[in-house]
Amino acid sequence: MSRRILLFLSILLFSLYIIFLNKINVSLRILPKEWPLHILQEHLSTFTQSEPFNVPIVVIILISFFLGVMVFFLINTIQRSMILLSEWKTAIKRKKKERIERMFTKGQTSLLGGRKKEAIILFEKILRNDPNHIKTLCVLGDIFREEGRYNDAVRLHLKARSIDNKDPHILYSLEKDYEISNSFEESIALLKEIREIDKEGLVPLIRLSDIYIKNKQWEEAYMVHKELISLIKDDLILFEEERDRLSMISYEIGMSRFNIGDYARAVKRFKEAISLNNNSVPAYISLGDTYLKQAKERSAIRIWKKGYKNMNSIIFLKRIEEGYIRLRREAKVIRMYQDAIAQNPNGYLLILMLSEAYLRFNMLDDALSELKKVEEIYPYIPSLHLLLGKVYEKMDEIGVASKEYQIASEGDSSSLLEFYCKRCGARCEDWMGRCSDCNEWNTIDLRATGNLNADLTRHKGG
Repeated sequence: MSRRILLFLSILLFSLYIIFLNKINVSLRILPKEWPLHILQEHLSTFTQSEPFNVPIVVIILISFFLGVMVFFLINTIQRSMILLSEWKTAIKRKKKERIERMFTKGQTSLLGGRKKEAIILFEKILRNDPNHIKTLCVLGDIFREEGRYNDAVRLHLKARSIDNKDPHILYSLEKDYEISNSFEESIALLKEIREIDKEGLVPLIRLSDIYIKNKQWEEAYMVHKELISLIKDDLILFEEERDRLSMISYEIGMSRFNIGDYARAVKRFKEAISLNNNSVPAYISLGDTYLKQAKERSAIRIWKKGYKNMNSIIFLKRIEEGYIRLRREAKVIRMYQDAIAQNPNGYLLILMLSEAYLRFNMLDDALSELKKVEEIYPYIPSLHLLLGKVYEKMDEIGVASKEYQIASEGDSSSLLEFYCKRCGARCEDWMGRCSDCNEWNTIDLRATGNLNADLTRHKGG
């Protein structure tokens, strides 16, 4: 017999004992006197009679007590039932969550193992069971983006964002969808939103700058990069890299001004680019070009000389030559190349450039003498034979000239110098501040037409 039954019997016996000792009655009426309940009175006359009847007071107390106990047990039973139901639902949700997490882990393993189709099937199954599983929405969206299914990627990442619009991973994934699908306005708006959430973060600024640069929105890129640099002053390596990048952006703004004839503002921007990066060939070159447009030849020559001194690029020598010719200072051209050769005696390209200058000023014997020096060391350079052909042609030695031209043509040489990118090796017809193939700044340089090493290898092999 349980303790509760014993307790109940004890209370019952005690109550009967109290009733026996206390005979006091109370006049009790169940219903109001004026209720006309004739039918009930016929069947339940005792409880529905209009006149009161006498009941021991202890009975009333006990009935009230037992009613309270019954109500208490009823409420307690309901509460326990609710708790059990809640625990049952929680257990079901936990098991479902565990099952989904196992499926997600299996999907990631398949993805890492190169079984993308299998991973997609698992991830899609997860979303059928739990459409709001954020990790699956993000990963499957990334997969769809890689496969070029940009609309599906955006749909999934937007769904994830609707569940948690503060998660940087979700926001960056969605931004990448927009960027790759060329939805740049949406991408820029989202990066600005991320920037508001993470005011000290560098990533949104860097990606904003990249998008502006990609779309040639130089003024916007400049403002973003100024803000970026202010946040990375303590990181010296990154600071220098981004400072150089800001220099190139300033250079591009200068070029946009140069192209519309706003030379005063172009000069200002090019000077700023040089102050940010003293080794920016494009800024020095373009600043000199702007001075030439303003008929300031001496200023142009002075800035190009400074650039050559800092970076030793022969592009500056060609520009300085142009400036001297405009001033009709041919002797200075010759002296410039002679001084450059004196500082770099083994620079065969400088000798070729000096020879070309001699040829330009009809100093044929001097040109031939310099070319013979190169021929003794590098006899297979196509540009060498092109110049020799021109010299012999001017000397009216047509037979010899034809032979030299033939050798030059075998080396695919139709000009002395060619512009090329030092980063990716691409050739370009004219100088530019930024390579059109790899989009890198400050990588265009000059070299003799034809690859010297390749020509030497080919002739040695032959």
